[in-house]
Amino acid sequence: FSAEERFAAFLVNWCERLAERGYSDRRISLPMPRGDIANHLNLAPETVSRVIRRLIDEGVLAVDRRDVEVLNKSALRSYAASLLQRA
Repeated sequence: FSAEERFAAFLVNWCERLAERGYSDRRISLPMPRGDIANHLNLAPETVSRVIRRLIDEGVLAVDRRDVEVLNKSALRSYAASLLQRA
């Protein structure tokens, strides 16, 4: 799976878990630093940063340090689709 698919699936999963607990599924705080997310996803930290930059540039996310706003949930789900179908 691509880095985009893995990161998008990670975010979609995190958003859904927060929504189940009554929190916003659009405005989230990343649960760990980018380096730890990279390790969790078996990616290089630079790759995670590039994926985040690409998603920002495409209007999918807005990011301020660890605070993330999902601007286009359907696009994020599209990136994660192949991984989410296997789950």
